Amino acid sequence: MRSFTNSTLLGEQHLSSFDTFKTLNIKFQNIVKKILFELELIGWDPLVRNGLRSQQQANKNKKAGSGAKNSLHLYGLAADIVPADHCDPQMYDQADPQFWEDLASIAESHGLRAGLRFKKRDRPHIDVGWQNKQEYS
Repeated sequence: MRSFTNSTLLGEQHLSSFDTFKTLNIKFQNIVKKILFELELIGWDPLVRNGLRSQQQANKNKKAGSGAKNSLHLYGLAADIVPADHCDPQMYDQADPQFWEDLASIAESHGLRAGLRFKKRDRPHIDVGWQNKQEYS
């Protein structure tokens, strides 16, 4: 089983995912690590596709209609987790819907918000919630 604590990550996607994981707030990293591990335990191969985001990137995403101008990604307190075999946004609709349900359930069990449950669904997104932001300072 692949793990972020294991130095034998395989493939360019997994190395990129590890680099993205390292951009997250350290306290949030600990929770994300547990979520990734739990997803692996039930057979998924998850990747962290997005972590810390610049204001410039957030503005660009908002203009394109795919994000928020003021996002918890700006603080490293949000992550987008995707299945390794469907890591491109154009492929999300082809991913097994059970992955998104499992991600949401596991994230919520750790006290996080899941984008799958948002009014404007954002399947890969998990975050600490604005009300909890100070706990991660």
